[in-house]
Amino acid sequence: MKATEIFDICHARYRNLREWLAGTAGQVRSIDLDTPSQGYIWRPQRARACEYIADFERIGRHALRRPEWKGRLKLFETYFVGDVEYRRAVRQVGVAEGTFDY
Repeated sequence: MKATEIFDICHARYRNLREWLAGTAGQVRSIDLDTPSQGYIWRPQRARACEYIADFERIGRHALRRPEWKGRLKLFETYFVGDVEYRRAVRQVGVAEGTFDY
């Protein structure tokens, strides 16, 4: 498995967990007793989801800590962590257009 594939899988899990946490914050979900159960549905523990999100962000910042990668770190925080659309993130960060297309 390539490093880019591993990162894509980790980033997809990161985004899914963030959406899950945002969707469950402060809500109590009710059960509809009139419809049949779908069976067991795995849901992560809230604490573990928070830990995964924090680890993903911390490891990404740690990997991009070199002073010469300041633009990459900004793009990571804007695009991957901030979930801003790619072209808009590149403009916001002020990085050359073709730099991160690879």
